[in-house]
Amino acid sequence: MIQKKNKIHKTAIISDNVIIGQGCTVEAYVVIDNAIIGNNVHIKSGSVIGGYGFSFKKKDGNYTKTIDSGKVIIKDNVYIGSNTTIDRGLSENTIINKGTIISNLVHVFHNCYIGENVMICSGSIIGGHAHIEDNVKIRMNTTIRNRIKIKNNSHIGMGAVVIKDVSGNTTVVGNPSKKIKEN
Repeated sequence: MIQKKNKIHKTAIISDNVIIGQGCTVEAYVVIDNAIIGNNVHIKSGSVIGGYGFSFKKKDGNYTKTIDSGKVIIKDNVYIGSNTTIDRGLSENTIINKGTIISNLVHVFHNCYIGENVMICSGSIIGGHAHIEDNVKIRMNTTIRNRIKIKNNSHIGMGAVVIKDVSGNTTVVGNPSKKIKEN
């Protein structure tokens, strides 16, 4: 179901199992499946929202695709840059909370939780089941391992590789990331 008062480009592909609020912009060549999108969300060209993630199990020597039964839930006033991918959850939902801005070429894996007013810069990769709280800044080309927790008001420096949880009000940089200061 798509509410009125939206700008949806004619080349966008939106599945029947998608709900879109009001005041949204969906640009050219966007694909949206299995998602609930709030009001005033802007999705730039070439993004894929709610597609199947990279989740396989090895059985009898072969990899088999697991069933992804979760959704992507995007709250109000979110901006998603070009060619960004946000995977649907496996058994839980992938959630992007209100006021979050995501730049171009970002990949958010399945079952992630992204808090309010988070900024994620270009080229960043956020592994499955990551939990990022409110007001976090993630600079460009950052990699966050799966199942990592990043607390409120943290700053992840450019190119950081985060392999351990990050406490609140902290700045981390490097590979592997290390705390350099309290914010």
